[in-house]
Amino acid sequence: MAIVTHMGRRGTTTKVYDETTRVIKERSAYPPVGMLFLVAYGEPDDLEFFGVWENREIWERYMKDDMPAAVEESGIDVSNLDIYEVQDIVLSPRVSAIPSE
Repeated sequence: MAIVTHMGRRGTTTKVYDETTRVIKERSAYPPVGMLFLVAYGEPDDLEFFGVWENREIWERYMKDDMPAAVEESGIDVSNLDIYEVQDIVLSPRVSAIPSE
């Protein structure tokens, strides 16, 4: 079942986000396999993140295998996330379809 992850961080800047993305791109596939989409939003000094993943197992593997180096190098804090199972996904016809389970 698909999951939603939400991370709201005081002080996660666009610079920290860009550095984290750079490190991940250097070390693994980007976007990660199993990530359906990610939205980074908010003020430049106070970003939040909303992601949708194919399932919890894929997300957990990504957090275990790919994120530690990026977290260490960029300093982004991923210690407190909200995770929910997806009830429904509605896509505009202009968006590519999401793979079924």
